[in-house]
Amino acid sequence: MSEYLPEVYRGFRTRYPQVAEALDRLGAATEAAGPRWTAGPRGW
Repeated sequence: MSEYLPEVYRGFRTRYPQVAEALDRLGAATEAAGPRWTAGPRGW
């Protein structure tokens, strides 16, 4: 894992690996489900 991540985040992932894995799966599922956002006229 990259060193730029805050210690509290790295510690959370170390102490609660099952929760961290579930959050990773949730993130992957929501990314795969869409929608795919594109930059609008205001750049968001």
